Amino acid sequence: MKRKELISKIIFVIAVILFVVGLVQVKSIASSVEHTHIWASKYDKTNHWEYCTVCNQTRNVTKHSYTTTWDAGGDVCGNRYTNVCSCGYSYADYKPHVWDGKSYSIWPNEKVHHKECKVCKGVIKTSYYLNTYGQGQLYKGDTREACTLSNGTRITCKNPGTCSICGYVHNAQHNLSVNDKGSIYCTMCNDIFGSQSNQLTPDNNTPRTYTTVSTIKLTNGATFNESSFGFRGDWWESAKITITSMNTAKTEAVVTVVSKFKSNIMNKMNSDVRFFVNIGGIGSQVIGWMYEYSPDSTAPVINNPTLTPQASSNGWATISQLKITGTENLSDIVYVTVKDKATGKAYVTDAATTVTNGSYTYTSTPALEGDASGRTYIVSVKDKLGNTASKEFTVSKMDGSAPELKSG
Repeated sequence: MKRKELISKIIFVIAVILFVVGLVQVKSIASSVEHTHIWASKYDKTNHWEYCTVCNQTRNVTKHSYTTTWDAGGDVCGNRYTNVCSCGYSYADYKPHVWDGKSYSIWPNEKVHHKECKVCKGVIKTSYYLNTYGQGQLYKGDTREACTLSNGTRITCKNPGTCSICGYVHNAQHNLSVNDKGSIYCTMCNDIFGSQSNQLTPDNNTPRTYTTVSTIKLTNGATFNESSFGFRGDWWESAKITITSMNTAKTEAVVTVVSKFKSNIMNKMNSDVRFFVNIGGIGSQVIGWMYEYSPDSTAPVINNPTLTPQASSNGWATISQLKITGTENLSDIVYVTVKDKATGKAYVTDAATTVTNGSYTYTSTPALEGDASGRTYIVSVKDKLGNTASKEFTVSKMDGSAPELKSG
């Protein structure tokens, strides 16, 4: 009985070995079959190239070449830029600052300091070189640092004094902010000094105009400095602030801000209604709850995608160039995605293309396929704000896949 079981196991192992060898031989045959190459396009972080959809052979490997677009403000320290290659690859970064090794920008309410750029005099939040631009090590990251006394303890509203690093003399000023529940509180001692609520109403223009109504109630001895109301951001073309109402005790107020975006702002921005209050004879600024404001809500327009056969066989296209065009009313870059409607498989994902005079064009040769009755794909185009449009298109009589070889 045991001998029969052993023989059965030996026969099974031999069968498995023969099957594996057969598969290897089939794969070897498949890789050596003569065929007409069908070239599709592809890219990574360094290069773009064409590859054969049948055998995966590659050709025309080319290093990316970029067109640079800048956020509002242009080529200046700390500003964000995006490099876009015509193949669809893109990446974003920030222009470095320069620090002289000794200068700081002080934020008295938060009792912190940042390294200060010697070129633009702004705070360094992204990256910087020491003394000379482009030379030596590139330091990255926010340079924000808490102010401390000579004994190493953190300076706070309850522990004021002179910072041992930046030299600033701090008093007992509170660092007042607004939390997600609308409470005005000190981030250092956690004392509560009132509440703030806001209502935002945008119009439908591009760029948008917002009306922000802020209702504020102070407690715990805090009173308004009524001439101190402000609205954060240099991205506003105009911002008119009106104290709609204030009680005689200067503890309750309604403030209305009508603000219009500058025409060159293409990103969402955070702004708040901020103001100063007096607490125990010391002025403290309240940084309001940050709301996200968008300069535009209009999605890009997509024209009907076109497919131009690059190769064909027996009346069927084996590969086609896909061309996607359209218009965009604000952003200087749009991002293109192409997916199979039925399976969700992505053939193009967030490929970037620049917008010139309000129009964009993206071309590639993805390995799309469709039978005689057609297969549906979805192209989506989004702008820098995330506004997205989609359009379906059909691919028919296109096959670029190699036939499957099976043993047996």
